[in-house]
Amino acid sequence: MAKLLKKNVIIASFCISSVAALFTSCGSAEVQHSNFIPANACAVININTKEIFSDAFFDLIANNDLTDDVASGPLSDLIKNPANAGIQRLTKYHFFATGSNFVDAKIGAILPLNDSELFADYIEKNFDVEVLSDNDLLVADITLEHKLVWNETTAIYYYGTFGGDLIKEAEDLFKQEADNSLAAKDSTFAFALNNDSHLSAWFRNDDFVNMVDSGLDIAFNFKLFETLSIKKEAMKGAKSLFMVNFNNGNVKVSQRQYLTPTQINVNNEFDKPNNISGLLPMASKQDPLFASSISLKPEGLVDFLKEYKIDKAWDMQMENSPIKFKIDQLSQFFEGDILALVNGFDEIEKEINTTSMDDEGNDIVTQKTIKIKIPQLSIGLTVKNPTRLKGILNLFASALPKVEGFSNFNDELYFALKEEYLFITTTPQGITALNNLTGKLTPELTKLISANRTSAYINIGGIINQGDSKAAALGFIEGIGNLKNIIISEKVMDKYGVVEGETIINFSNKDNGLITTIKLFQGIGKAVGPMVSAFL
Repeated sequence: MAKLLKKNVIIASFCISSVAALFTSCGSAEVQHSNFIPANACAVININTKEIFSDAFFDLIANNDLTDDVASGPLSDLIKNPANAGIQRLTKYHFFATGSNFVDAKIGAILPLNDSELFADYIEKNFDVEVLSDNDLLVADITLEHKLVWNETTAIYYYGTFGGDLIKEAEDLFKQEADNSLAAKDSTFAFALNNDSHLSAWFRNDDFVNMVDSGLDIAFNFKLFETLSIKKEAMKGAKSLFMVNFNNGNVKVSQRQYLTPTQINVNNEFDKPNNISGLLPMASKQDPLFASSISLKPEGLVDFLKEYKIDKAWDMQMENSPIKFKIDQLSQFFEGDILALVNGFDEIEKEINTTSMDDEGNDIVTQKTIKIKIPQLSIGLTVKNPTRLKGILNLFASALPKVEGFSNFNDELYFALKEEYLFITTTPQGITALNNLTGKLTPELTKLISANRTSAYINIGGIINQGDSKAAALGFIEGIGNLKNIIISEKVMDKYGVVEGETIINFSNKDNGLITTIKLFQGIGKAVGPMVSAFL
């Protein structure tokens, strides 16, 4: 049993090592290794080590000790000098998954080789197996779940938990004609394959999510689809693509969602021109801690809220309200543009009740004052029927005190209607900015919010420097201090049914994003590792 476990650990580490190592020689360009990817794959990850090494060459050389604590034992030499296993380095690797449920799921890896004999020697030495010849191919039957098949130029690794002839399936991929490969059958994957991104991840949405869903159901009795109210039939035929690039000072993830006809119809109900520029003067800081915007048709928003049963919770909240405002009525008053800003945190005192038990088992209720931090949150919404909405708000706020023209709800929320905009804020400081409406965001944030259907900006560095004990504690993790901000955006759907988005993680230093990311995860590992060990 111990020997089997050791083999499983070694093979898993071996596959990881093929991703982690970026050095050494290049090989033959004649073999198109992507042709070995099965056409029924539900997920494919492509790793372009040639482009990574080219863009991060000097940073990798300067940080050649990054792998020192990645592995030990027989695999440490492989990670530091992968040529020892006869594997090409400056090329593209392909990792794929097949199956539409957890039971049928299989994972494969396509590894370009420089030296098949050296590869065979490495396999025999480190996995304690005999390499056999089968149909002009070499085969290593490592364990029941782990198989390796290769020829002079290519190795295919296969993993499957619940049976099937993995060796035969791998051998069949060597016989696969180029016209029958995934790239030939699916133009969305061909796009993923033919770009110069450092890393790309392509998914057939319904099969992949169903696989994850069935696995969670088996392991944890947790049904993802039902929990998230995801309709499988709407996802049939949809694909997702994520392209990652490690640049100097940032990591950029570009996203493409290829929608189905059903999803296109839903998006048409949501999409609208961005009209959020009129809300930008509500900013009280050019560089807030958080900013988020969305522009969509209010009718689409109402349908979305109903789909996820939020209308039921809304109705319950309205039962004790002086006015009965149905969720359907949102579309009558709002244009669908929303901007939210957080500029900082305020510390306030709040009375709370605590319950304890006396010696006789009786409950004792004690009131005490605690200090809590609340965000300096301001929200602006575009309004299409201000006169009618004003009448409703006046009825709702008739008994509420006023602060500089804003209705004061329990000293926790302040709101006011100003021309075509409804403003909401959580602090008196926000009222000043909303009354003046002379603020500006940075040019970068202004462009981000104005040009996209949805956007989000998270000022990580600013949050850590707020002085909050929880946020400040993060600063002690090595690498966290290099996080500057995260920028997320999504455009409206194009005429082909493609939705493009982007996530950029910016760092305070200008090192290559790959190096900074590795150091960050190493720092998190060093901080979390002892806690996990203590727990276990």
